[in-house]
Order: sequence, then structure tokens, then C-alpha cells
Amino acid sequence: MVRRSFALASALLVSPLLGACGNKSEPATPSLSDPAHAADPASTGSSGALPAASADPGEAGGEEKHHRQRKPFPIHSSCTRVVTVVFGEDPKAQGAGQRTIAPNSSIDGPRDSDGKQTVWLLDEKGEPTVKVHITRGMKQLEIGRSCGTLDAH
Repeated sequence: MVRRSFALASALLVSPLLGACGNKSEPATPSLSDPAHAADPASTGSSGALPAASADPGEAGGEEKHHRQRKPFPIHSSCTRVVTVVFGEDPKAQGAGQRTIAPNSSIDGPRDSDGKQTVWLLDEKGEPTVKVHITRGMKQLEIGRSCGTLDAH
């Protein structure tokens, strides 16, 4: 008797779920795996092939991994005057990114694709005075109150 009650209760609980899962309505969009639609070039465009962007996932996905943007790091200035920082190995190079930071404020510093960056602090004459290498594990950079020190951590 107990087994029949269990079986009956199970059937009553499962039958509504089977009814919901057994809905055989047609999907709104045809599937490419459906042989009737896969053989018909008109249903998939002109050639029946996948779009070029997804034809070779290694080609498109590989470049994105190498050019992935890294999260910037905050640069806070405790200096009481405007200071200038330069991003890059050579602070006097034409392509070096130069930014000014207002007294007691912060900006975001860019990282390269490896999550690293070289930052130079310039003096009032625009000459490089201090350099620091930012690595992936470093979270922020601080310019000291003396306006002549960089502390990365």
C-alpha cells in the first residue's frame, strides 16, 4: 500500500512537469543543425555557410586576447601644486603620454596589454626626475607631498 501511494504521488508530481516539457511547438528561428534547413541555402543567407567572423574562432579571438585592455591604476597626488607625469619608457619621446594632475587629486593611469606601465615624474622645467615601473600586481601610485617622490603599491 505504501508503495502504491508513493508511486501515485510521484506520478502526480511528475505529470505536470512532463506536460510542460512535452510542448512540441515549432521554434521561432530554424536551427542550423536541422537537416531540412541546413541544406537550404536560402534559409541561411546566400551560401549556407557560417558568417566569416565565426568561421575561424582562433583568428578573431586570438587578436582580442593580445590587445585586451587592462584595468587602469589610480594615481593620487598629495602634492600642493600641479604635477606632470609621462607614461612610457622614454619620457622625451613624441608618442609618450603626458598628463597633469591637480593638487590633492587623482587620475587613472593606463596599463599596457601585459598590465604594466612605466611612469615618469617631471619637475617644473619638464625634465624627468623620478621613474617607477608599475607591474600587474600593483594597485595604485602615489605622488608624495614633496612633489618629488613616487610610491607604487
